[in-house]
Amino acid sequence: MRRPARAFSLIEVLIASALLGIGVTAMVSGYRSATSLEAHQEKVSVALHVGERVVEELLLRYREDVDIAVDGAVRPTPPLRFGADGTPVTTGGLYSVTWRATPGPVSGSRKLDVTVNWTEQAFTGAQSLVLTTHRN
Repeated sequence: MRRPARAFSLIEVLIASALLGIGVTAMVSGYRSATSLEAHQEKVSVALHVGERVVEELLLRYREDVDIAVDGAVRPTPPLRFGADGTPVTTGGLYSVTWRATPGPVSGSRKLDVTVNWTEQAFTGAQSLVLTTHRN
């Protein structure tokens, strides 16, 4: 009688190694994608915070002014600059904020568009987020 083989053959070891390599490569690729997406979402979140901050500041500062920001009449003059953490800076900064107000759909109202721009190397480069509000 013949004894059953107890060791793996060379081909079995090579196939197992190849499958393990493919699995590890997929995991590393998924981790990199998740990390990149998380960094992008953090920048979008800060951009949204910065945009909301500017909208609120404009609406509070000019709450009695019917002509808020129409044709660039608002001060401080855009663009405003903000650092990576969303704090205002005088030069440089990751985020640049501009705004434009136009007459709204209702007589005497204003439509305010606040645009936040930033650049990301991990994605397509230039990114922007537009917040729109209407004011009577």
